[in-house]
Amino acid sequence: MRRRNSKVIRVFRAYQCSAGYFGIARVAGKTFYTCERLPNENKSMSCIPAAEYNLAPFQGRRFKNVFHVTNVPNRQWILTHWGNTMDDSRGCILFGQGLWGRGKEMMITHSRNACKDLWRIQPTKIVIN
Repeated sequence: MRRRNSKVIRVFRAYQCSAGYFGIARVAGKTFYTCERLPNENKSMSCIPAAEYNLAPFQGRRFKNVFHVTNVPNRQWILTHWGNTMDDSRGCILFGQGLWGRGKEMMITHSRNACKDLWRIQPTKIVIN
């Protein structure tokens, strides 16, 4: 029996509301929660399409020890990083360790801790469904 690659983040977009897409992500036996912007006409401020993407370690001025989501068609500088609501993102994928609230008040929590955990895991791909 083949074992799934433990370095692949698998994201299931589970809930959509006015506060964004919220998902469940699993990698290396750990579970995280995600928050993304909803699709819209401004591609630079929209979630990326569901697909498989490569990840590369990224060190920027604002976001350190996060991952750059590469090979996204017609997009660049998509990161996995910390934040609590879609207002903290311009099309990136936010990771957290918990969910809080309902509807337009929904958000992810403990985001910086989630990003530290992801950095320790060093994932190489992300699959979004």
